[in-house]
Amino acid sequence: MKNHNQMNVEQYQYLADFYKYTNPQKHLYYYQLYYSNVYEYSQQQREIETAPQELSGNLRFLHAALNTQEVDIYLNDTILERSFRFSNKSDYEAIPEGSYQISIFPANTKNTPLLSGYLQVENDAYYTIAIAGNNENVDLFIIEDDVEIPQNESKFRVWNLSQYPPSIDVAVKKGDVVFSDIGYSEVTEYLAMTPMTVDLEVRQSGTTNSIRPLNRVSLKPNFGYTIVLISHSADPNSLYAIFLVP
Repeated sequence: MKNHNQMNVEQYQYLADFYKYTNPQKHLYYYQLYYSNVYEYSQQQREIETAPQELSGNLRFLHAALNTQEVDIYLNDTILERSFRFSNKSDYEAIPEGSYQISIFPANTKNTPLLSGYLQVENDAYYTIAIAGNNENVDLFIIEDDVEIPQNESKFRVWNLSQYPPSIDVAVKKGDVVFSDIGYSEVTEYLAMTPMTVDLEVRQSGTTNSIRPLNRVSLKPNFGYTIVLISHSADPNSLYAIFLVP
């Protein structure tokens, strides 16, 4: 029988997915509730489990490769994601500590991988693995996520996975630059913040030319965020944001 937290996890995941493209504010609201309940449920499972646990890290995946088909993602010979499409993000999955080969194949095939790479999974570490670029040149990027947040504070960082334009700034709307000159594939350090709702904008690097507003970004207490910038096309105005926690 499912417990209360497990049912909440499924409900909030459904609502976050439902509002993903139609209402970004509700998507982020339910995604935060989902993430909080995942954490509570995982804590309950740890308390219930009495047998010695295997040392493990945590992986999640993001598809940010423009005009690239759906893919299957393998860790060694184990498939972790099927028919993973552009803009999809997965939940964290616990993986035993050790060395792994990551292989990305066109969906429903396992002949020649689109690309592959290696990852050393450390105990209690969290990783985001992204495919980015375009259908002519697909890249694999791995970053480590910091889940530690000072009590009642918030933090965020920016990861630029759009090649158009080649470099960007992120600023307070009509205000000061927060992160400058972020090139393709670059991820900033986390910036600690007092919890707030703030209007941000993405600019062409070194200018005041706004490419994409990021209105009413809600930085909740005890949450960290990664704002991932991706684009639908080579037009810089197609750039938009995906919010990951943390």
